[in-house]
Amino acid sequence: MEQQCPRCRLINPPEAVRCDCGWDFLAGNGAAARFSRSKSIADQAKASWVCPLVAWLSQFMIAMNMTGMRGLGLFLLAAALVQLVLLVVGLVLGIKIVTMDHTLVRPTDRKSAWAGVIFSGGTMALILAMFIAAMVG
Repeated sequence: MEQQCPRCRLINPPEAVRCDCGWDFLAGNGAAARFSRSKSIADQAKASWVCPLVAWLSQFMIAMNMTGMRGLGLFLLAAALVQLVLLVVGLVLGIKIVTMDHTLVRPTDRKSAWAGVIFSGGTMALILAMFIAAMVG
């Protein structure tokens, strides 16, 4: 169903997100929807770098506290899987924010998302490089 812009009365196609006059159909008529959406984007951008940070910190704690302990194979495997999930979540959230329309993302949120992409992607690249080096050496 076509939608009429409340500001200029122009008829827009049903899939239109924004009218030619600048009216944002997703935000509606109030700033609350716009704030809610930008808060969600900010939360996701922050999570994009917090997830790999938690993975790094947990690995550091494991390395410092459990070196030399026996019988931890399953625990270490579970920890590695959780860390991998955190890295993937950070990467996916970061890429999602970075590839969004520039008008929807504040510059600080875009920078946070880039930090998450670099942090998560760099960590994955480091893990892969270490794995390859262990296999070759």
